[in-house]
Amino acid sequence: MSTLTATNLRNLVADVTAYRTWVGAADQTAARARCYVAGVDEGDYTRPFCLVFTEETPTGRRLAGGGADVYADEGHLLLLFEDDLDATAETNEGAEVAFTNAVGGILSGILGLAGRPGYLSLSSISQRAAPARFVEDAGDDVYQALYAVEWGL
Repeated sequence: MSTLTATNLRNLVADVTAYRTWVGAADQTAARARCYVAGVDEGDYTRPFCLVFTEETPTGRRLAGGGADVYADEGHLLLLFEDDLDATAETNEGAEVAFTNAVGGILSGILGLAGRPGYLSLSSISQRAAPARFVEDAGDDVYQALYAVEWGL
């Protein structure tokens, strides 16, 4: 169930116009190719991208009792956004603002679609790690931000 839910979050992200613009994708299929599911999509990731992690095993919570118990699944996922440093930015602060604004637009789009027919229902999105710049071993200069996504009712 965890992989299915992670894939559903990937599909939700891929339908967000701001995400498609950010990754330069023309449609959901192309956008999906730039939103990876950890443990399923292994290898080199092309920036900018998002990466969905399963944080814990989903649970079923009883909503109603009696003759026919009703349960709803719920759980947590992590959503990581990563992009190369914006070389056109005049300052580090400018590059961080550009990255943060792009991710903020994507998160807004996710919340706008979540729970609609055909989309994963989300309870909350919270920042786990603030946008930060770092240099990877290969010398890549990137920005990254991590968000916790609670799904279910």
